[in-house]
Amino acid sequence: MSSLRRVANVLRTEGAAGIGKRLRRRWHRLMPPKVVKSAYGIDLSPRWGDKTFELYVRGAYGRFLADLIERIDEPFVFVDIGANQGLYSILASRNQNCRHVYAFEPVDDVAGTFDRNIALNKCRGITLIRKAISDSVGSINVVMKPGHSGVTTLRRGEQKDSGAGKAVAIATIDAEVLNAIVPRQNARVVTKIDVEGHEGVVIEQLAACDVFEDITDVFYEVDERWVCPDTLQGFLTARGFTRFQQIGKGRHFDVLASRPGPDADMPT
Repeated sequence: MSSLRRVANVLRTEGAAGIGKRLRRRWHRLMPPKVVKSAYGIDLSPRWGDKTFELYVRGAYGRFLADLIERIDEPFVFVDIGANQGLYSILASRNQNCRHVYAFEPVDDVAGTFDRNIALNKCRGITLIRKAISDSVGSINVVMKPGHSGVTTLRRGEQKDSGAGKAVAIATIDAEVLNAIVPRQNARVVTKIDVEGHEGVVIEQLAACDVFEDITDVFYEVDERWVCPDTLQGFLTARGFTRFQQIGKGRHFDVLASRPGPDADMPT
């Protein structure tokens, strides 16, 4: 498609505001600011050319989880597994009822951006763990695809070097190590899991930890190419989760799983 046709298409579908947004993005790539304000109200260290960062900036992940975290009105702990650049960890830390955030991001380059975002937003109470949760302790190569830090995965068959991206070594931990990092909280625990098809393994390891008894809500991603939603729901149902709310449609969506707990009703 020619440039003129692309401009005409944007004008027809989004109007002048759409042209303005695209011009601002191009200007930011040419003259990147030191700090970028996201649609979620937090400051970000620039990663232009990375799709996850640009989704943060545009607010394209939607408001469901952000609103849910911001509205919690009782003491809670947030566990962010697959934290990437820290959007939801930072939003949780800004809630005055948040006692602590445990955030897991194993890719050093991405975790470095998360660290800068913590400083930019003057966050307190975030522990950033540069490890991935899996079923073994050690080191493994994963493929980091150019232009999208959010699709790095430990999914079986994908942890190898290929022409699709850059191989990076990450550290993995299992339930025994996780149990020492995140102990019982004696407070409500809300967990977000976004690990690109490795959700089943993470949930199994989490369920083997003492802190699992404190978890009232698990927000997790489902891509039916890699994960069977009925299997995950069955596993959590057997452990007391009674409500499953699907966010999104098609084969790729999110689920909020909840179960009763002391003063654990989540505002909707």
